[in-house]
Amino acid sequence: MKRYISIIACLATFFATACDTDGTDPLFTDQDTGSGDTSDASFDVGPAEGTGTLDGTWLTVATVEACVIAVGGILKGRAAIQIVEIKEFSQTGRTASHTRREICDYQTTEFLGVVGQFPASTYEAINYYNSGDVILSDAEVGEGTYYESPLECQVWGMTMDDPFGDPFPEFDDDGNYTTAEGVSVVDSDNNGKPGVNMALQPLNCQLEMIQRSFFRYEGEFVDKNNMHGVADFDAINVSISAVGEDGEPNSFCEQSNAVEPYPETGESWMMRVDGEGGSLDLTDDDGVVRCGRVLEFVNSDARFRPLAPTSSNCN
Repeated sequence: MKRYISIIACLATFFATACDTDGTDPLFTDQDTGSGDTSDASFDVGPAEGTGTLDGTWLTVATVEACVIAVGGILKGRAAIQIVEIKEFSQTGRTASHTRREICDYQTTEFLGVVGQFPASTYEAINYYNSGDVILSDAEVGEGTYYESPLECQVWGMTMDDPFGDPFPEFDDDGNYTTAEGVSVVDSDNNGKPGVNMALQPLNCQLEMIQRSFFRYEGEFVDKNNMHGVADFDAINVSISAVGEDGEPNSFCEQSNAVEPYPETGESWMMRVDGEGGSLDLTDDDGVVRCGRVLEFVNSDARFRPLAPTSSNCN
């Protein structure tokens, strides 16, 4: 089995800055965080009185771009990657910790006519880790408050004693892998196969894969309920099995693709969605924010959908 590998950005950037910060100096000074316009025809997400804290439920949407290189560099194309998450925070002073995280969507644009899709069972199987707490420039959240996330780690299809430091499993050309002490490949989504599931459409290929991804966000609150900023992303993923619609190995699905990032394109949005402080209310009848209403909103907002790279070419 050949490897399917995606590598985005450089880990050294993350680890050099993961904890050495006080929340007042931007890490990505060359990126424009934009106007932060949060108006929308279907949902009221404009400025409101706010609560002055991060306590509560927030929606985050992050979009990055990368150059996908296939067939030994013969074929190249630019792709966009977007992650949609629900996050709950508990704030103390100028720091805040996550009390809940849930991925609602992890979307990529097509490459060579193919797009990867993840079932809900894959999202539900992800393990989350943070290198520390969110840091704010002010204890009271409002217009101009600077937000800086810790290094956020997601582990798919594996267990790791040290998700930030453990080495990723090593694979040979036949698909055999070895793991370091404290690292195990497991059936995280309980489908009877190691790893987690991803489909390649319209090929109807089913991949079982493992992944470790890192995210980092920072930006400025444009009002008490909305933050607009930048995103940085790094991931390694490897398919450990791949079959076609007939259940037999599919050589196209097994092809290795290299991915080179465009970190200057990373953009992030964060908005309160629990209805508190006059914010957008995406809660269900029981007061809990779930992915159904979140995706209804994201899919209706022209800032997020349709997802598309800024260019079709790598440059």
